[in-house]
Amino acid sequence: MKILKVEMQNFKPYAKAILPKEGEFGNGLLLIQGNNSMGKTSFMDAILWGILGDKLMTVPKSMLVKTGESSCKVDVIFEIGGTVYRIVRKLVLKKSRKPEPEFKAQAMLTKKEGEKFVPISSSTKQVDDEVENLIGITAENMEKTIYVRQKDVDRLAKAEPKELRELIASLFGLDEFERIKKKLADHASDLSGLIIDLSKSVGSLETEQRELQKDNKKAKQERETLDKLKDELEKIEREHSRLPEEKLLKSIKKAEEEITKEESEISSLNDRIKDNEKHAKERAQRITSLEEEIRRIESECKDLEEELKKLPSERSFRGIKEIQDSISHHEESMRKSVARVKVKLDFDPIKNPRMVAQRIKELENSIIPSLEETRKRCTNEVDRLKNISTEKTLLIRTKHDSINYIEEHDNCPVCNRDVENGKSLVSLIKKQSKVLQDEHDKLVGQINKANNELKEAEEALENAKKHQTLLDNLVSPADDLKDARNQLSTELKFHSVGSIDELLSNLKFSSIDEAISKRNKLETTIKLKLESITDKKEDIKKEYEEEKSEEDAIRSLKSELDEHQSILKASKHNLQTALKAISVTNTKKLLEKFECESIDKLLGEHTGFKIRIEEKSDKVSSQQQSLNQLLGEIKERKKRIESLKQKEEELAEKQKELRHVKFLKGEIDGFLSIHVIEGKIIDILKNATNEYLMPFSDGRYRIEDIRHTLRRTRGMESHGLEVTLFDEKDNLVKNKAQLSGGDETALGLALRIAISKLMGKIRPFKHSEIKPPLVNAILLDEPMGSLDPPRRQELVNVLMQDTSFNQMFLITHTDVSYGDYHTIKVGYDGNAKRTIEYEPMTL
Repeated sequence: MKILKVEMQNFKPYAKAILPKEGEFGNGLLLIQGNNSMGKTSFMDAILWGILGDKLMTVPKSMLVKTGESSCKVDVIFEIGGTVYRIVRKLVLKKSRKPEPEFKAQAMLTKKEGEKFVPISSSTKQVDDEVENLIGITAENMEKTIYVRQKDVDRLAKAEPKELRELIASLFGLDEFERIKKKLADHASDLSGLIIDLSKSVGSLETEQRELQKDNKKAKQERETLDKLKDELEKIEREHSRLPEEKLLKSIKKAEEEITKEESEISSLNDRIKDNEKHAKERAQRITSLEEEIRRIESECKDLEEELKKLPSERSFRGIKEIQDSISHHEESMRKSVARVKVKLDFDPIKNPRMVAQRIKELENSIIPSLEETRKRCTNEVDRLKNISTEKTLLIRTKHDSINYIEEHDNCPVCNRDVENGKSLVSLIKKQSKVLQDEHDKLVGQINKANNELKEAEEALENAKKHQTLLDNLVSPADDLKDARNQLSTELKFHSVGSIDELLSNLKFSSIDEAISKRNKLETTIKLKLESITDKKEDIKKEYEEEKSEEDAIRSLKSELDEHQSILKASKHNLQTALKAISVTNTKKLLEKFECESIDKLLGEHTGFKIRIEEKSDKVSSQQQSLNQLLGEIKERKKRIESLKQKEEELAEKQKELRHVKFLKGEIDGFLSIHVIEGKIIDILKNATNEYLMPFSDGRYRIEDIRHTLRRTRGMESHGLEVTLFDEKDNLVKNKAQLSGGDETALGLALRIAISKLMGKIRPFKHSEIKPPLVNAILLDEPMGSLDPPRRQELVNVLMQDTSFNQMFLITHTDVSYGDYHTIKVGYDGNAKRTIEYEPMTL
């Protein structure tokens, strides 16, 4: 397998990164460099998660998503066996009310065909299964194969023999034996549990046998009790048989009760028939009385209807009343209109409403136009006189100004030249001014006269318009009043009268309301009387119906009486038949024969015997049931005893089987350690490890031997592997406990790299169907923490020259100044943003 390209989006600290940006990752060593907490291990996690999914992640899914983001994505392109594959994995935030965020995993596996990637699987589980199938190894073993961490190195270096053996077996995928051992262990555990259960069951065998003896003894006593109860029951039944049959006694009692009942019913029916006949006679009298009352009321109704015919209809009365109210309303409306305006008319509009329209026409056509023309003429005359007066006033003021100018300057006020005779000119101007003043005074008188004429014209016009307004307001009520009076006249003519007073006088009423009230009273009285007639006729009808019903009832009662008399006769016959069956003639002799006061007491004795028989029968039944239950329990107990005897035999067989399983498990452990690991893998692993251990320890150490160990504790065997080393410097064989911390790390790292190297090349079993995994890459997460700088440099040199792996990703803090390796650098840019860059080796 070779990693070609990795893309991360919101994965751990990386917002977005594509490595490499162009091309693909090269072969050989790839150093991942950067300070602590920069994201080197996060890049390794991206590769592992992208290929293997959630199985290797030890943190919650939410820890894989960059802080503050709702999703992340890793896209890994890799090559296996010449075919290029691509896995895209995503985590998307679910909608949830839980306080902790939950993420849903998504995955897509595709294969490159030509220039396109064709989908293979589109669900997370399918992708995981398909990847394991492609690589030929599980995700857990994949981690053990390609991912080397410092803790893995330390565990291999410091492991005890048993743990070392288990680690090597696990790393080489010898899980087949482990599964067999686990099945044997599970089987042994199941057997132990079954043996414990069987032992508990078998332990109760003696108890069951003792209980069986007790139950047999108890069953004998139960049978004796049952026989005694049956004898007592038989005795009670014989005593009961001496009494008359209960059926005959019940027949006698029933017949006597029926006789008493029928005699009572016959008496009651006779009484009811008499009552009904009496009621029929009373009803006939009521019908006659009602018919007479109807004739009297009908005569009264006829008189009232004659009186009502003489009166006008209520509609006519109400029509006259409405017209009268309408006339009053219109007259009142017109009075209010005249009173509001305070204008005096030369006629009464209420008495003569036709004059309203005529007077409006006069005002509109002659009076108002004539007054408006007079007002216009007077206005023009006032304006003309005022203009002349203004001109005169200006001339007078000019003359006065000229006199003052001449007197002050002796110059002409027009041409401003010297005046030869100023006094003469002033005297002339004063005379002219006086004439003008006289004319002006005359004009003032004319203006006052014209103003008075104008005022009179305006007052006359205003008065005319007020008349017009008032008359306009009176037009509608005047027309309504006129129409209402015409309607009233027409209505009164229909009744051959000229006025309402004449109509009321003829009918001897004081008002229309009184006439309406009288008519309504007559109509109501007639109606009530007619309703009374109807009610009485209905009463008569009901009486006839009840009479018929009562006649039917009497016939029914007489029929019922016949039936009861027949039943009485039959009951007496039944009584005699029952008494004859008991060989007595009447009930009294029956009671004397059996020394009882009544039939009920004889029946009570029957009931007492039946209760005693029932109680005794219940005891017999209960005793029989108890005996049957006990016999059933005895039968079941015998079955259990037989079953326990079989379990006793099964217990011996299972104990023998458990000993065999424990022996077989120990043999498999020994076979795995001695024949598989020690016999096939150890030599290969020792040689492969020494290829790395010698340079890692500066040529000082090589593995001398990896041998099998066996310990027995509490009857159990424990197999392990023990490593011894040869010190070339001291020329001594040493164990791991004698190594320094750096040498321990070198040994653990050499073992771990050697195991990863061999995983893809060897099969522990020649004919096994399990093929070596297609893994030819390794990820080393800072495994050199315990090595000094020279050893770190040597480790890098060895890895650069190692051609066992297509790719080796190594996280390191060691600065390597030269060599054939690619570089992946992790850091920050100028904006404090996380960066990761790939630099291929320079040839």
